[in-house]
Amino acid sequence: MPCFLIMLLFHNGADEEDGLLQQEPDWRLIVPGKRSFVRQGGDFVLEFVRVNQQAFDLRWTDVSSPREFISAGHTSARGSSVKIRVLGCHGSDQLLDCHGQMLQCRPCAFLINDTVLLDAGTVGSRLTLPEQMKISHVLLSHLHFDHIKDLPTLADNLVGESGTSLVVAAIPEVLGGLRAHIFNSSVYPDFFRLPDAGRSVLIPHPLQIDREWTISGLRIVPIRVNHLVPTVGFLISDERATVLYSADTYQTDDIWHAASSMPNLKAAFIEVSYPNAHATLAKSAKHLTPELLGHEFKKIGRPDLPVYVYHVKPRFQSVIETELRQLPIPHITVLEENLELVF
Repeated sequence: MPCFLIMLLFHNGADEEDGLLQQEPDWRLIVPGKRSFVRQGGDFVLEFVRVNQQAFDLRWTDVSSPREFISAGHTSARGSSVKIRVLGCHGSDQLLDCHGQMLQCRPCAFLINDTVLLDAGTVGSRLTLPEQMKISHVLLSHLHFDHIKDLPTLADNLVGESGTSLVVAAIPEVLGGLRAHIFNSSVYPDFFRLPDAGRSVLIPHPLQIDREWTISGLRIVPIRVNHLVPTVGFLISDERATVLYSADTYQTDDIWHAASSMPNLKAAFIEVSYPNAHATLAKSAKHLTPELLGHEFKKIGRPDLPVYVYHVKPRFQSVIETELRQLPIPHITVLEENLELVF
């Protein structure tokens, strides 16, 4: 008989309205399959839906579909305030045949609480215009194209919308690079000045390394990591949870040590770009392999911390997943586009 491990139990509270109970799940269990990998088969959600005051209906949902809900915090979803929607999580654009299903891989972008965009590799292809208009801040880890690719078109979509501006927060090297190489009126219009200097679409905000900045109820700390260009990872916190975002990095120390001191650290988003056989390429490009991830993760000193792997190069997806399953990290998930996570 199959043995299931229950990852999550939370109360979603059916509400009464006009004497009728809404058809929202009263309790929900996420039952993971092998090693907590999203596509490694067998992940289900079991929902208890209240039919009336005396009866429940049971509903199983296969969550290997693109729209999945994961909670890693073991807390009530309604009480949580760090919601992360995965718009893109790969190292490049590619249509991938994955286990007989076509997966559209997109560059990295994560939407936090509907208003803060963490990196901007994928925006317009995942968000409607009303959803794009809710974004108030964009956090950029570095200047490489796969992390800024959709920022120009996001600005273009919002120009002329009354009262809509985006604060672009990044270290000075990134902001300077955007002005010099992208929004320079040759490659793309300068939306740091348009439609006019008094009400530009993009508003720059320089971040200081290791200095906390508060936006939309979140505390953001940028920490330098080891990549080919000036790059920062982030510690993102609210009053109950902290999430680590490594950005693109090779072997490093500061961000792992800073994360280890956070009492409410709930998850680590860590890049892995190449398989172990391409360790030389990974070193030259300053990215991680599964083997390097294993070494770097130990520096955090939290062996049970959930790890969410992203920035996988699509052509190596299968090999990297196989190698990750061999690591002694009990809670590890390879991210896919369109997932939603709550901490």
